[in-house]
Amino acid sequence: MSFSDNSALVQTDWLAEHLADPGLRILDCTWHHVSTNLDGRTQYRGRHLPGAVHFDIDHVCDPSSPLPHMLPSPADFAKKVGLLGIGSEDRIVVYDRASGGSAAARVWWMFRVFGHENVAVLDGGLSKWSKEKLPAEMTPVRPEPRAFEAAYNSALVRGLDDMSANLATRAEQIVDVREAAQFAGVKDDVFASQRRGHIPGSVNVPCRDLLDPASGALLPNEALAARFAAAGIASTSRSSWPAAPASPRDLRRSRSISSATRLRLFMTEDGRNGHPHRRRRPLQPEAPLHEHSTFATSHDRGRQRI
Repeated sequence: MSFSDNSALVQTDWLAEHLADPGLRILDCTWHHVSTNLDGRTQYRGRHLPGAVHFDIDHVCDPSSPLPHMLPSPADFAKKVGLLGIGSEDRIVVYDRASGGSAAARVWWMFRVFGHENVAVLDGGLSKWSKEKLPAEMTPVRPEPRAFEAAYNSALVRGLDDMSANLATRAEQIVDVREAAQFAGVKDDVFASQRRGHIPGSVNVPCRDLLDPASGALLPNEALAARFAAAGIASTSRSSWPAAPASPRDLRRSRSISSATRLRLFMTEDGRNGHPHRRRRPLQPEAPLHEHSTFATSHDRGRQRI
């Protein structure tokens, strides 16, 4: 069972019709920074999509890294995902409560990095689902563990050395997802100790500019194409995504990578094609992500900002 056309997004009406499909697994990826006094797991227990289990990006990560939400080893990812009742042959839908689905996009990318392409994000997330008065439940799901195989795909990841080398070669287009004032260096990020500005040669596409403010869903194809073109992003060039926050609440230390993966998702799904459930061909199907984000080097005064 797989999503048609390798779609990275599914619509609420499609999911409502397929909730009972065998082999379909739904993950509630809701996450909040500690400063918000909100807890994704608590919210999951209060309301979630039927059959959904909670995926905690604070738990499925590299525990040895000083940076938050770094990728775990393939073996650790496979073990933790298997405990959520997900098998290698399953079709996965991820969602969260945030507009644009930052955490859900992060989880979507993680599955693809570890070789599982049969995964999609619910367009508009729980917010759109709730506005449409679709079913939800409160009882936590306790799945039976299953076997999941993970194989790391390095083509979807860029490290600090890769980004440093790209400063000279400019082989890949760098896209910064923060708000314009932060990109321009006229406004501090949440952690004021970080240097202002942006990676040399990068272009700015704030995540919020790609969303319908009413529904939180992705804008139509024409609007997306116009925004990418205005930023100078060419569909024929390779792009990398330096992770960074899209709003004051997207604290870079913890949410930066989720915001970048959200833009990575938007570039993969570049608009509707007259079909109510699916999206058309990817604009940048294999655009990699700078996993460490600008947080890793913005505190290192001896290194050029990357």
